[in-house]
Amino acid sequence: MNALATKADLAPLVTKDELKAALVPLVTKDELKAALAALELRLVKWMIGAVFAGAGLVIAALRLIG
Repeated sequence: MNALATKADLAPLVTKDELKAALVPLVTKDELKAALAALELRLVKWMIGAVFAGAGLVIAALRLIG
């Protein structure tokens, strides 16, 4: 059995140029920053809502007990 690869064995493999073309950035830094800013805003909104919901539950529990 021959352990050396021939040109025919290497033909179906990806070339360096094909690999470079496939590794282009999917998003730009500006697009990523904008998406993260929007995500941060959504997260802050949810956190504020959760604080109000928790405060409402505490107030409701205190009224129920007292």
